[in-house]
Amino acid sequence: MRDRELAEWMLEEVNRDGVLTQDRVIRDILETTGGEFACINRGGNWAVSRVLREAFRKLAGDSVTWDEAHRCWRKAVPPAEEPRS
Repeated sequence: MRDRELAEWMLEEVNRDGVLTQDRVIRDILETTGGEFACINRGGNWAVSRVLREAFRKLAGDSVTWDEAHRCWRKAVPPAEEPRS
């Protein structure tokens, strides 16, 4: 499986469920690729590889945002409209 395919799967999951946890992505990466797109971060935790993060960011654009506190990707909330004068 290639980074683009994984990024497409990630975006489909976010679009379907509204959220996708990093733990779920890591679990699926380890099961399907043997860890090719996963790495251990500075904190000693499993993380999505830079290559996959960049592919996902490029594909998702502004439609998805990273929620660091909950370690998940979420559908982005559009900014509130400016009040009209």
